[in-house]
Amino acid sequence: QAGISGKYLGEVERGEVNVSVVILSKIALVFGVSMNDILTFDHLSTREDMESELFKIINTADEKSIQQIYRIITAITK
Repeated sequence: QAGISGKYLGEVERGEVNVSVVILSKIALVFGVSMNDILTFDHLSTREDMESELFKIINTADEKSIQQIYRIITAITK
């Protein structure tokens, strides 16, 4: 949805490539968050806050987005 390949996104997630502001803004748009949300985590100060926000995202996502979220989370936690 952001117009980038899964391979490139994986490289970004693993810190293997530098990401441009343009790409970050596309990713933010797809996930319905601000650039500030991507770059900072000040608004989520506790585990409970983060869990609550994750549940909100998951509960409002369509099936394709759920699949993408699942892939991202499982890749990060392996």
